[in-house]
Formats: sequence, C-alpha cells, structure tokens
Amino acid sequence: MVGTPLSPCLESRKKRIIKIINNSYSPYSQFKVAANLLTECGEQFDGVNIENSSYSLTLCAEAAAISSMVSKIGPNAKIKNIIIANDKGTFCPPCGACRQRLSEFSTDDTEVILISISDNRISTHTMSQLLPHKFCSDTLITS
Repeated sequence: MVGTPLSPCLESRKKRIIKIINNSYSPYSQFKVAANLLTECGEQFDGVNIENSSYSLTLCAEAAAISSMVSKIGPNAKIKNIIIANDKGTFCPPCGACRQRLSEFSTDDTEVILISISDNRISTHTMSQLLPHKFCSDTLITS
C-alpha cells in the first residue's frame, strides 16, 4: 500500500539501500538498483548494479550482494530474505539469472521483497513463487 509505514527492520534496511544506491555504476541504462540481503544468521550484505559497455558483463545488484555474502561467510550461507529497490519508484523484480543465483543460497520460503523507496510500497514473494522450477543438482539425471 502507498504510504504504509514499514516495519522498523525494513525501514532500517531501506535507509541502507538509499545510502548505497548512488554507488551504482549505470551509465548506459541510467537505472540504478540496490539490494540488501539478510542471512539466516542475521548478517546483512549490500550490492548495487555495475554495468559494462559489453552488456553481458554487467553485474546485477543481487549478484553483487551474493558475492559479498559468500566472500565473507562462505558457500554454505543461506539467505533469509532480500530487498531490492531502484531509483525510479517502481518495483524491480530480479531477472531470470538472478532468480537462479538467489536460489543457490535460498530455500523455497526465502522472501524476495520489492520496495518502492519513494512511497514505501512493498511487494513480497517467495523464491518458489518467483522460480517454481529452479534448476538444481536434484534435477540432474545420473546414470
């Protein structure tokens, strides 16, 4: 809902995103994205998008946050939830590649919270809603 007060935890994390969103390197799209993920252990990690003139080398904010998390606490880290926002006042769901990246470190119940930083609207989804048929080692066929 527009103008609905955020929980104190989400408000604090929104402030972190507002603080870092201008660190985004987005000279080509002019579309700044920031993400803040919370691990099951209570640690937070931030990321912003980093574009490249060779577009396929662009790093999404979600991927940057995951990289920071894994670099600090290792590959067994699990994401409790992630919030994602942009500088345009609209919702910005993760791209398909980032949905798969997030699934590597998530459970089906991990929350993906999209936030409009201009008016406090939020849209919450679970990983199983965003990526119902994820590719994982359980889906591989062995002979």
